[in-house]
Formats: sequence, C-alpha cells, structure tokens
Amino acid sequence: MKLTTTAYPDRLEITAEGRLDAAWAEHFLEATRRAVREGHHQLCLDASGLSYLSSAGLRSLLLTHREVTAVRGSFRIVRASDFVVQTLRTSGFDSLLALSAGAAEPEKPVTPASPAPAPGGWSIAGAEVETIPLDTAPPMRGAHLGRWAAWSPIAPGACPDIELGATQVALGLGTPGEDVDIRERLGDFISVAGCTAFLPGDGSEAPDYLVGTGQYVPRLRIADALRATGAFSHLLRFHPREAGAPLTLDQVLEGAFATTRSAGVAAVILAEIEGLVGVSWARSPGLLTADTRAAEFPAVREWLSFCGERVHGGALALVVVFASTQPPPKGVAIPPLPSRPGWHVHAHAAVFPYRPLPNGKLDLAVTVQQLFAGAAPQALLHLVEDDRPALGLGHSAFIRGACWCAPLQFSSEDLS
Repeated sequence: MKLTTTAYPDRLEITAEGRLDAAWAEHFLEATRRAVREGHHQLCLDASGLSYLSSAGLRSLLLTHREVTAVRGSFRIVRASDFVVQTLRTSGFDSLLALSAGAAEPEKPVTPASPAPAPGGWSIAGAEVETIPLDTAPPMRGAHLGRWAAWSPIAPGACPDIELGATQVALGLGTPGEDVDIRERLGDFISVAGCTAFLPGDGSEAPDYLVGTGQYVPRLRIADALRATGAFSHLLRFHPREAGAPLTLDQVLEGAFATTRSAGVAAVILAEIEGLVGVSWARSPGLLTADTRAAEFPAVREWLSFCGERVHGGALALVVVFASTQPPPKGVAIPPLPSRPGWHVHAHAAVFPYRPLPNGKLDLAVTVQQLFAGAAPQALLHLVEDDRPALGLGHSAFIRGACWCAPLQFSSEDLS
C-alpha cells in the first residue's frame, strides 16, 4: 500500500492506494499517529485508490478515529470507491467515521512548515506560542519547606509531613512513610493537582505515585521542598515552526516570564520530550552521616546518578518549575542557572509514555489526572543544565506541548 500526505489550510489529507489489510494496517496506524504527533489533528483519508479493505484495515480506521477524537480532532473518509463505501456501511462504521463518498475539487495545498501564529500568539526561538489567559487571581503563594542543607545529615524528626492537594504544585526531596522509611527511601518528587510522583532513593528504577481521589489527599514527609498554592494565570501552547527546532527549558521559561510580567514564576510543563538532562538519587540522602564525603568526587557517583546523555526522547514529560530572574528571598534555595546570569531555576520532571495532547485550552487538573490514570510514570529526574565545555549536554528540551504559568511570591513564613 502507498500512502502520500498533502497539507491543506484546514486538514492533513492522506491518500491511500492499494490494500488496507493485515499486512498494512499497522503501517497505516503508524502514519496517522505520526501525523497527530506532528500536530495535525484534522485528518482526511482519500480512499479512492483503496482496492481492498479487511477487518484489520477497518480496525486501523476505527482506532485512528478514536485517537484523533480524543485530542479534539476529526477523521473522515472522502472520495471512497463503491466497494469501500459498502464495506464501511455493512460494518456500521459509516456514522462513526463521518463517511463522505465524494468531495469537491481540493483547494491549493499549503506548506506545513510555517503555520500562522494563532490569535494571541507569538514566536520564540523557532516555535509558535499561543497565549491563553486563565485566571486573574493573585500571584501564587510560594513556600520553602524543610530547608535541608545539601549533603548534611537528615534527622527524620526534622522532616515535616505536608499535604499536596489539588490547588498546589510542589517539588523536592521526600517520601511517604515513617521514620525508618525516611532514612532509607528519601528521593525526588513532584506534585501537580493532587497527583504526586516520587522516586525512592533505594535503587528503585521506576517512580511510585499517589493520586488524590475523593477525600484522600496525598501527603509526604519532606526534607526539602518548594510548594506553590493558587491558580495559574496563563497557558502557553507551543509547537515548532519546522522539524528539529525544539524549545529548551530556559526558552519556555523566557516565555513564562514575558507572559506573566513577573520576576518569579511557578510553572507546570506537559510536553513531548526532545531530550532530558538530569540527575536522580542512587542512594537515599537520609543515609548521610557527619563523616560522609558524598559531595566529593568520586564518592558522589555512589549517591547521584547522572543521565550521561540526553534521555527519554519521544516520551511525555510532566515538569514542575520554580524560577526567578532575581535572587530568591532569603532562606529560599533555588539554584542559579549557569547560562542565564541572574536566573535561578529548580525543576523536576516525571516521564510518561507519549500521548498526544488536545489542541487549545486545557484544564490542568483534568489533564494531569487523566495522565496518571492512563499509565504509570516511567522515570523521575531533577533537571540540570550541563554546561561543560565541548562535552556538555546543555538544557532539557521539548518539541511541543503546554506550559501553565503564574507569577510567584514567596511568603515570609512556611505554609506547612
């Protein structure tokens, strides 16, 4: 079977020639999924060249319809032969696929490389960004909790128990459980809209997670955490103008700073990954003692696992970020970003299997809850910038996705 694609102003048209049977059904499905991944959510199949359609082929059409509809798109069949029309009608798929047996002459194709910016949109670093206002509430309230001094011993009794509810976003070092668990299992975590993922520092390869439902609200014992409470003011939807032009983490944050007009922001990014750069705990920092020299080389390798290369390309990242273009308030520890003088950024990312995001405005809570309901997180990283000369991996980067952001003001007291 031969597949060709043509982009029009309102759709991507796929022309199929040959047999859509068991031998080609997966190939067709991969093609439509690739189109959706590239941002085409209005798909049209020109079936005039289809000479055969088997049950496997019908299944691939139905799956395409379901997956495109799930991201608020559409899939329809046009210019179908009498054989294809009859097959679809007798199978009961004509109503599902909004079948059209004929179509007018197609309009002039467009080059898909440079879509026009959406209303309220702008461009940055090779990407188009749509800005969607969300809420006019006051800035989010930030708090630094626990305040662990890096590489120092951690007393379990000094690790407060904090609530991570639906109106909060957080990242830091923590774990659920009692004192013995604290010492052996402390690791990085993120929390968004009542959904919390954490990677125990006991050698676990995959994160565990807690999802708030009904009256249940996740809680963690934390050694160190940043938490923001309130509503996000804006949603940024970004996608590349051309292939191979991802946005780095600092470029996404540049957009957040400009949009919120604030020197401090809290942000949640949900996006397809080009490559992540980060570290995770190989051993729980709860096991540190006064005599440990864990921060020194080569002992640090026993405690921290650095990715060594850009990782998780093609997967989906849920990222929590606290960032500032000014020195953080006294007592609030947000590390500086080497390539951006004056910037301070702390970011953690949980990695999930890829799934396309619907276009337009997204509800953060609903989107994140659906994400956790669909698949377990596969990895969790503390994102860093690798600025080593020549060998450095640079920033984490993303291809297309969404960024919820809001101005952030830290309170004078912990909100524990």
